[in-house]
Formats: sequence, structure tokens, C-alpha cells
Amino acid sequence: MACSEQKSQKYLSDKLHEAELLLKEIRQEADEVSQEDLQAKPIPPVAYDESLALLKAILRDVSMPDVMWLADGGIGFEWRKDSEKIFTLSLYGDGHAIFVGIFGEKNKIRGITPLSDQGTQIPRTLLEIISEHFPNENTRT
Repeated sequence: MACSEQKSQKYLSDKLHEAELLLKEIRQEADEVSQEDLQAKPIPPVAYDESLALLKAILRDVSMPDVMWLADGGIGFEWRKDSEKIFTLSLYGDGHAIFVGIFGEKNKIRGITPLSDQGTQIPRTLLEIISEHFPNENTRT
């Protein structure tokens, strides 16, 4: 295995471990808040599974997003380069992804898309859009 490929594999392994820890923290915090605040909805366990599977599927090609829990019962991902280049994706454990992308003043997309049959991957076209605007520079050779 070439040195650059080893570094890439190590980077991915570290990022996935970081993502697992982050999702555990998000789960604990969201559970605590939803027990205290009746307006905050609990996040379904399958949303965490979808989120981890999604990160495993995309991190080779896409930079690590900011990950957060959403008060309406979902997990949110945000990629941002500046106020002109933002992409958000939300998972609620229902086999769909809700997304919004802003790539300049006149280039905006939004929608709801089903995840793959395994419930873990976003469609290739959406992945290509995200990776074009928010590439993972640490795994590019």
C-alpha cells in the first residue's frame, strides 16, 4: 500500500471514529433535551444508523460536515464554504433525505430524495453535487 493511500485510510478511520463519538454525544444531548422540553421531538434510533451509514459512504469523497441534532426529531449535516456556498441535509429515520443547496445567488437546489434500498446512501447525483463543491482534500491522490 502506498504511503498516500495509508494516510488516506488513516484519515478516514479517524473521521469515522470521530463521527461515531459525535453521534453518541448528539444522541445523549437530544434525549436529555426531548425529556425536558416537550416541543423537542426525540430522534428515532434508525436516524442515527442512517447518519453513520451515510458518513461511512461519503467521507472518502466529501469533507466532514458539521453534524447537529434538530429539535424536530432529525439529524442535520451542514457543509459551508462561505455565505454563497452552503449545503444542508437532514435525516429523520424514514428512509429519505431532505436537502437544500446554495451555490451562489442564482444556483439553488432543494428537495426530498429516498435513500438507497439499504437506507444508507444518497443518490449518486446528489453525492456528485456535494463532492464537487465540498471535496475531501485529505483523500484525494
